[in-house]
Amino acid sequence: MTRTPAFEDLFRDCQRTAVHLEMRDAYMKSDPAFIDWKAGMTLDPAERWGDWHGIVTKATSRSVEVRRSPRATAKHSPRTTPSIMINPKIIPTGQPT
Repeated sequence: MTRTPAFEDLFRDCQRTAVHLEMRDAYMKSDPAFIDWKAGMTLDPAERWGDWHGIVTKATSRSVEVRRSPRATAKHSPRTTPSIMINPKIIPTGQPT
C-alpha cells in the first residue's frame, strides 16, 4: 500500500517550485490572529505560524520558489485584512505576493 506523504515531506523534497493555495476567505471573529490584529498588535509570521514559516524558509533557502495563490471567493472585508497586512513579512520567506 502506498503511503501518502506528509505535507512537510512534500516541501522537503521539492526541487524547483511550490504553490501555496490559500483557502481562507475570512478570519473568524474569535481567531486570535484577528483579535490581535484588530487590537493593533503586529503579527509576526515567524512567531505566530512558526511551523509554516520554517517549512517555507527551508524550501526557499534551497532556491525553491514558493508562490502564493490566494483563492478569493468573497468580497474583501475587515476579516480578510490580516492576511493582506502580513504580506510584507511573508516576502522574506520567499513567497511573492
